[in-house]
This record gives sequence, structure tokens and C-alpha cells, in this order.
Amino acid sequence: MYLEQHSVDELPESYCQVFLRESGIDNKSIQDIIIKASEGVPYYLNLSVDIYEKIKVYKKREPTPEDFGKTQPEIFNTFVKYLGCNEIRALEILSAPNFWDHNLFYII
Repeated sequence: MYLEQHSVDELPESYCQVFLRESGIDNKSIQDIIIKASEGVPYYLNLSVDIYEKIKVYKKREPTPEDFGKTQPEIFNTFVKYLGCNEIRALEILSAPNFWDHNLFYII
């Protein structure tokens, strides 16, 4: 038994648009800024969708293009701004181990 590593390349813009539309982001300006900043990387696309949803819930308004990071690091930093203390603490704890299994997850 072994693991194979596969490179995750940039998704085509059309795939990103479909993903964002299906995630509830219909605003073309917001889609464009998310796609450009994420460079089509699924992780950053997903974080941007989370940011979009958090703005709607916590700020109780429609997100604007200015709410989103212009680079991948900015996307992550924007995402972290919307996390609560417990969520930040959980990320800190979960980032420490070099591997995961069921027992380690239970202990942590």
C-alpha cells in the first residue's frame, strides 16, 4: 500500500465559473476577482466561497468585489478575519501533527 501524489493544476476559467455559480456566486465581478486571485487553485476558490458566505451571514449584506483578496495569501488572510476564536484555535491545533489517523484525531 502506498500513496501516489498528483499535481493539482489550475482549473480552466469555465470550470471556476461553474463552481462559483453552483456555490451561489452569480455576480460576474466577484467571480472575476475570485478566479484571478485564486489562479484557479481549488483550495483558494473554496476559501473565497467561504468568505462570500461568511459576509452574507455575519455582515448581513451582499458581498462586493472589494471584500475579496487579490492574491492567494490575501484570500487566506481575509478568510481568517471571519473566523471566531474557537475556529482559529482549532486550526492552530490541527496544524501541528505531521500525520493523521483516527486515534490522533480523537486525542486532539
